[in-house]
Formats: sequence, structure tokens, C-alpha cells
Amino acid sequence: MAELRNIFREDEDLIKLTPWFFDNDKPIASVCHGVKIPARADRFKGRRMATVAKCQFDLIFFGGIYVNEPCGVDGNLFSGRTFHDTGHSLGAWIKMLEESAAHI
Repeated sequence: MAELRNIFREDEDLIKLTPWFFDNDKPIASVCHGVKIPARADRFKGRRMATVAKCQFDLIFFGGIYVNEPCGVDGNLFSGRTFHDTGHSLGAWIKMLEESAAHI
């Protein structure tokens, strides 16, 4: 599993695509180790985000603000610590998607 997380974090196409979602205010979801991808794309400065505790270094190192909550919402960025928090956070993600779709 760790090898798979590293593959995505180092995928050049994914790193190039990720900033578009941030720069165009599109809904973004990140759970658990998902923090590593936007961290590599340098899009966390000043953003509040929930992630698994052992990944908080990646977030803080790239200028993000770690929150230890089941669900973090900061503008177009939705985040969660782990899949265990899905029951607490899925409603916020669905709401974000619905609001984004209403502006299309």
C-alpha cells in the first residue's frame, strides 16, 4: 500500500493537473494520505485541512494548517482524516458538489 501512495505522489501528470482544480475553484477532496498529491503541487499555503496524523508533516511543510477533525472544509477544499470519518464528512462533500454543479 505504501508503494501505491508513493506512485501517485510522484505521478507528473497528476501533479500538473492538480493545480487546475485549485486555481479554478473546483471541488477538491482529500482523505488520509491524499494530502501528499496537492502538497507536491504546492497548493496548501494557508489552507486548513484534516488528514491522518502521520501525514500532517506533509501539510505543514508546504504551508497548510493541520486540523485534527473528522471533516475539514476550506473554500473548495474538502478533507478528512481517514475513511473511518466518512459518516461525519460525506454530507459536506455532497453539499460542495451540489453547490458547484449549480454554478455550471
